[in-house]
Amino acid sequence: EDEWLPFLLPVLGFVVLYSNLGHKEMRFIFPAIPILNLAAASSMARLNQLAFPAKEKSPTLIARFVFLCGVLCLLLTMSGNLLFVSVSRWNYPGGDALLRLSKHVQNRASGSSMNNPSEISVKVHIDVASAMSGVSLFGQRAAENDAPTNVNWTFYKSGYEKENSLLGYADYEKFTHILTESSTENLEGFVIVETVLGSPRLDVKRFRIDVSPS
Repeated sequence: EDEWLPFLLPVLGFVVLYSNLGHKEMRFIFPAIPILNLAAASSMARLNQLAFPAKEKSPTLIARFVFLCGVLCLLLTMSGNLLFVSVSRWNYPGGDALLRLSKHVQNRASGSSMNNPSEISVKVHIDVASAMSGVSLFGQRAAENDAPTNVNWTFYKSGYEKENSLLGYADYEKFTHILTESSTENLEGFVIVETVLGSPRLDVKRFRIDVSPS
């Protein structure tokens, strides 16, 4: 409808401009979604009036067909959203790993604090893959806040530079735990506590989401 054009055109231009960026993320267009939803809702309301008019007017087949197409688009959008949510819940193995490590440390600390209330130092190394897949300051603060009072957390993050990688630390033995996508077989003194699943792939033939150790 013409009354929506002053609001809709700038939003469409905003989406087009961001679509030309080399690096794209869904969060970039979040500000545009409310206006697009309002415009779609207004259009569906208009289609509903045309498909089901007042008693003194008779609907046309075209109006009914266009309205059904609109309903079909809504159902397809809802189905797509549910599918993407189901897939994306596996996109953050780093965050899941930190959460499970936090619970692991809490369990160990609760058991030991009853017999030995001394301070426990937890030094965690976070590699690039973990940092990019869910490990955040919010997760780190949650781990610190949820831990018993005798647990002190210290986090170290990797970088792409060789000197900032795990192997760049000559004394990597100082870490008590490591969040990494790589095998720790070559790191003497470390054992795998838990493996987190991630890297989701949609198997269309079997209609399921396949995940693998991350």
